[in-house]
Amino acid sequence: MVTSTNSANSIGTEPQTRAPSIGPELWAEKGYLREAVIAGILANLMALVLPLFVMTSYDRVLPNAAFSSLWALAIGVVIAALVDIFARSARSKLLEHLGRRIDLRLSSRLLQRMLRVPYVNRPKQLGEISAGFRELESLRGLLSNTTLTVLVDLPFAILFIAIIAFMAPALAFPGMVALPVLLLVALLAGRMAASRQPKLLEATRAQSAALVEGFSQYETVKSMALEDSVSQRWEQATVDRSDHQDHVKHWNATPSYVSAAVSMLASAGVVIIGAYLVAEQQISMGALIAAMILTGRAIAPAAGLASLINAWSQARQAFAGISQLLTASEAEGQHQSEVRGQWQLEAVEVTYPDMAKPALAGVTLNIQPGERIGVLGRGGSGKTTLARILGGALVPERGLTKLDQVDLASWNSKSRAEGVGYFPQQPGFMAGTVRENLLWGLTEVDEAAITEACELTGLNEYLAGWAAGWNHPVGESGAMLSGGQRSVLALTRLILRDPSWVVLDEPTAHLDARHEIALRDRLLPWLQERGCLLVTHRSSMLKLVERLLIVENGQIVADGPKDEVLQMLKQGQSKAA
Repeated sequence: MVTSTNSANSIGTEPQTRAPSIGPELWAEKGYLREAVIAGILANLMALVLPLFVMTSYDRVLPNAAFSSLWALAIGVVIAALVDIFARSARSKLLEHLGRRIDLRLSSRLLQRMLRVPYVNRPKQLGEISAGFRELESLRGLLSNTTLTVLVDLPFAILFIAIIAFMAPALAFPGMVALPVLLLVALLAGRMAASRQPKLLEATRAQSAALVEGFSQYETVKSMALEDSVSQRWEQATVDRSDHQDHVKHWNATPSYVSAAVSMLASAGVVIIGAYLVAEQQISMGALIAAMILTGRAIAPAAGLASLINAWSQARQAFAGISQLLTASEAEGQHQSEVRGQWQLEAVEVTYPDMAKPALAGVTLNIQPGERIGVLGRGGSGKTTLARILGGALVPERGLTKLDQVDLASWNSKSRAEGVGYFPQQPGFMAGTVRENLLWGLTEVDEAAITEACELTGLNEYLAGWAAGWNHPVGESGAMLSGGQRSVLALTRLILRDPSWVVLDEPTAHLDARHEIALRDRLLPWLQERGCLLVTHRSSMLKLVERLLIVENGQIVADGPKDEVLQMLKQGQSKAA
């Protein structure tokens, strides 16, 4: 009996997950941070040795010609220098190791979450994904020896000025004026550089997208002579990126330019004030020189503050960009069981982003284990979306979807994939050999099963024609295979996994009539042992199914035995004629 289906919508919610932020990721490695801070404190303490050495030498050693004391002090300076080298090297290594650990852990986590993003929320551009993950490298810049270390060095700047003030309050005046000026310049420059970061990140993504998409669509580019268009798009993105990058570099470098001038003026101020104090015998010459050295050390960290502000802003914005790619990610289900192939859909609705109307609207469908169902409909009617749901690739945001009486979202992905085989319109391939792609994800290899699957799909005929056989290269995304070869390889890969429920979306679209009929006849005995949903425009392929669905405007308008539905279609066409 043929039935028509038109159900009301049921509104559900999609689980949301928060993307990682910088602070918690850094705090998770607080042990490395603590050790790096300790190393930085030790390095700054060693900076006090040289001023003390100079002051003692001028004030105590030279007037008394105590050269044995001079050499003793010199040995102390050498020891301090070695400790300083060790402390700075340790700090650098600790921060590098910290950045590597966070980068690896965070990249892996983001990749896992990215792969679990619902199909309708997936990023639409490959360049956007690659650029987004590349932006994680900004964290390395944040943890570099010239940025995060500023946070440790700045408090010592105040300590150095305090020591100068202890020797002579007037000598601390140039440093007390120069340090706030440099901090203010660094803050303003850092904010200006940070304000340019969003546009720089956007331009970087556009440049990456133009390059990646230009080569991924190489056949279209060549056939339509779009080389100039792709080049112009990439060049424009490169110009935009360079423009914003130059502005960021300019503002980052500004504090260093100002720092050199301010440091010179501060040192001159210390000499001028110190000259009067020495003349009045309020301080010694050694104290004056020590004050000059400490003033330079106190001012130096302020110039790095702009780089720290910009690096922190860049890292935050990079994380924000990644979080936009992960606005809705699915939690991994826990249910594990052998798939029987019983499906229950009630008021299912799927709406893709930027689409005015849903791809599926209020679909209700019940499928029993072992049923073989065909799906017909015009292009864009919702057939592929239905196939994605029943293939486990898409979990609807609205309505009820159950597999074997268990909500689809509750299934463990590996357990579900073992029992549900999905052949999409555009099967995926990795750059590698035919054998590597055939066994992609498999841990155990049964050579007899491989041979049987190849004979069933006809892949053995292609293997015989390739000089490299199993080692024939597939190319990125299967670019080195023909459409028919990709279809046969993907179908062999599916059969090798021996699922109990199979979804085939236009499996013979790239095959000629002879190969299609041969493949159909070989598949029929295999499909009789399992359930199947077949989306096709080829009437000859309907021999594989017993039940037929007609999808139109996102709804199932007819559902029943194949012969009855086909008869209904003929009657409708006769009336239309």
